Amino acid sequence: MWKDSDTDRDLLSFNYLVKTVEDICLDSSLTPSTVGIYGDWGSGKSSLMRMVAKDLSQIEGVKCITINGWLFEGYDDARSSLCGTILDDIAHDKKLAKNIKDKARKLLKKVDYKKILAKGGKIGLDFLLSGGIGTLSEIAIDNVVDIIKKKVGNISEGDIKKIADKLTEKESKRHEVKQFNKEFKDLLGKSNINHLIIFIDELDRCQPETILDIFEAMRLFLFVDGTTFVIGADERLIQYAIKTKYIDVPGNDLDIGKEYLEKMIQYPITIPQLNPLEVHQYITSLLVEDAVSPKDYESYLEIIGKVGNDKQISYDIIKNRDKELAERTKEALDLSVQISSVLAEILSGNPRQCKRFLNTLQMRCKMGEIRNAKLNRRVMAKLMLVEYFKPSLFRLFFNKANFPALKNLESGVEITDDSKVKEWETDEWVKKWAKSDPKLPDNFEELQSYLFFARDKFRYGRLQVKDLGARAQKCYDLITSKSQTSINKALEIANDCSPAEITNLVYALFEILKSSEQIDKDILKAILKLNSAHSLQDDSVKMLLTLPLNRFNAGLIPTIVTETKNASTYNELSTYLSKNNSLKNAITTFEDMSKNK
Repeated sequence: MWKDSDTDRDLLSFNYLVKTVEDICLDSSLTPSTVGIYGDWGSGKSSLMRMVAKDLSQIEGVKCITINGWLFEGYDDARSSLCGTILDDIAHDKKLAKNIKDKARKLLKKVDYKKILAKGGKIGLDFLLSGGIGTLSEIAIDNVVDIIKKKVGNISEGDIKKIADKLTEKESKRHEVKQFNKEFKDLLGKSNINHLIIFIDELDRCQPETILDIFEAMRLFLFVDGTTFVIGADERLIQYAIKTKYIDVPGNDLDIGKEYLEKMIQYPITIPQLNPLEVHQYITSLLVEDAVSPKDYESYLEIIGKVGNDKQISYDIIKNRDKELAERTKEALDLSVQISSVLAEILSGNPRQCKRFLNTLQMRCKMGEIRNAKLNRRVMAKLMLVEYFKPSLFRLFFNKANFPALKNLESGVEITDDSKVKEWETDEWVKKWAKSDPKLPDNFEELQSYLFFARDKFRYGRLQVKDLGARAQKCYDLITSKSQTSINKALEIANDCSPAEITNLVYALFEILKSSEQIDKDILKAILKLNSAHSLQDDSVKMLLTLPLNRFNAGLIPTIVTETKNASTYNELSTYLSKNNSLKNAITTFEDMSKNK
């Protein structure tokens, strides 16, 4: 199995991205600077940052600090926490001189003597200390109160006076910020640190307040010559967080999330989605790594390194260079051919999702060994593909009555009985999957030995909300919040989700409908729109047909008809709903109205 986290080994051909980031970090003329490593959840952002940090850490005069932004969640002041973490790392660096570490410790004490920043958000230092309301020492506190209240309505007069009082103490906060920045710059100047590179990962998992806190700390306190910040995040989620924080900023024509991020990140680098060939190379490398010894694996990497990234790894390519190695990797190569093209499609080339699929495959096969079940890994993989992409079809595998129809589906024989499997005969993806090798077991009992390990997800009709990915999870949270604005945001974010993410998201939402006495209109609408946007209307019909008729009401009909009318099985759904006279009349009325428009 493979570690479900970042790695410093390049199996994704990221070398050109790594070199680009390194060049920016080492260019003194560009500092202080911020680099954005943008990509989807699981796209390899963390791995890319690890590769860069590993290389740069070997260079004299370069200090790399890696920080997980998510760790600052829950702190009252993430800004102080970030500053403190960086200084603490410098203070404990054994390679630095004692006087430098002492300076870091001295500066570290200043971080905590008071909260460096006062009430943030809409006020923030950028507002209070930028000169926008004049020099605080020159105007009366009452005037400060009046000015701030005009610009910020939801803050109490007492809070404003507290802020003003703090700012007019012996040294103003503005001066304190400047002094901190000066001392931090002096600390680096007197050390042998020519380049301080700070990697901040998982920023898109933080709350909006934390994200803004970290950005403010970077700009106000730590942005000095010789420093480079490398930020790993899904930029769309960062933009969404900023929009959430500044939701009431006037001006409808201003995309504040995009504008803010462009000002903060000077050098954005987007990780491209893996194409089918790259997915194949990646999956093959993982499978080969698991199948052979470390020495053989290094030989394999050397071979594919000479082959290049534009050719698919094959048995013949390896055989021409090392016949014995080719034999030891043959099963891995065959399995990669079987699953890589499908995973490239349904997972949109997401490396982490690919790795999780393989880990689940390996785990189930190992559990089979423990249970003395002789499981064919390629058969297990074939079943898992339909589990991932067609969950409603996969549910049918658990019912013995469906087994003959499933075998006919696989063989391309017309299904003549009334089985629910028949609904899938015309599905192009299913037809392609059914024809693929290897064949499924010839008897139901043997099939169940494979399905045994998936029973926790499907046998009892439950689909757990897990492994959705950051975007899909955000969509789930927004949709279930029941705010129409939030649902619209979710549908917008979902446009960038992979088919597999959409499928899992939809079925997670569908579990809510199944467990409710009445169908929730908002959740139903979200499900149908998600499927429609990804040409999965037939899946919508199949899901609706599983719900009891008494849960539907006439008010749902316009949404149902609008979002399913292009499904090949729409007539079947219409017939089912029309068993109820009220629903039948609603369908007829809505269809007539639509024709007359």
